Amino acid sequence: MRKNKVQKIGDGICWVEEQVTWISFLIMLSLLLIQVLLRYVLNMPLAWAEEIVRFVYIGVSFTGAAVAVRKTEHITINIIPLLFNKIFKHNEKKITLTLDILDIFAFGICGYFWYYVTTAVGDYMLTTKEGEMLTVAMQWPMWIVYLPIVISGALIVLHYALNLLEKIIDIKNTLKGGVAQ
Repeated sequence: MRKNKVQKIGDGICWVEEQVTWISFLIMLSLLLIQVLLRYVLNMPLAWAEEIVRFVYIGVSFTGAAVAVRKTEHITINIIPLLFNKIFKHNEKKITLTLDILDIFAFGICGYFWYYVTTAVGDYMLTTKEGEMLTVAMQWPMWIVYLPIVISGALIVLHYALNLLEKIIDIKNTLKGGVAQ
């Protein structure tokens, strides 16, 4: 199956996100292992390790959410296709077209929601930057903690937009009588 430009762009961004996610996860796992060894074996815990792990965990969670949006692998409810199967009496073309149109609405709603969340967190991040708020253990500026959320939120919005474009292309190909990519 040949990929269009929208799919290539989305897949390229997703690949980078996956690399960042697993590298961050390895960093988090390494810090946790070091922290456990130092705390329980040497009886010398690191004050900053838990804080870094918490912040990396937040980044990994939101970056993973962006990957899941791109791959459309979030939790799904499959009762709607079953209902359409009965309504359209197993007509696959009508079922696929109807589900694609519903996907467009869902992508639009979710994309708008994440745009709102990203701008709200971004505004709060700028407020913490101006107020010079610091983390407890490491004394890092709090805006650094919020930065992965804003970046991941922007990537989620981008992925919803790319998924929306792909659905529109699929519908266009379906209506032309071609094979949906």
